Amino acid sequence: IQKIEPGQRLKKYDVPLYRRDGGENYVLHRILKVREQDYVICGDNRWRLEYGIRDRHLVGVMTGIVRKGKEVPLDGWRYRLYVRLWCGLFPLRAFILFLRDVFGRIMRRTKR
Repeated sequence: IQKIEPGQRLKKYDVPLYRRDGGENYVLHRILKVREQDYVICGDNRWRLEYGIRDRHLVGVMTGIVRKGKEVPLDGWRYRLYVRLWCGLFPLRAFILFLRDVFGRIMRRTKR
């Protein structure tokens, strides 16, 4: 995680570390849209968009990933393809994840 400099604006597909208003926990989610005053953000395994995240909420930005002991370059073609597909297919992904959550709730209730 790299610290964000004052006045620095992030780009679409960046993954900021931020803290919501009144939140105790830090969140690491991907930017899907950069707007004039805020960002539209969603986690890769989430289906709800989050609005209203402003620069004052941001703490840092992800600069690398380690998967199975190997560093994944953020400028590599595999990572960029993953990001473009995963974000580009957001409506389909959101629907699938929503169904997964609903099905999970139904299964938990039937086990009681």
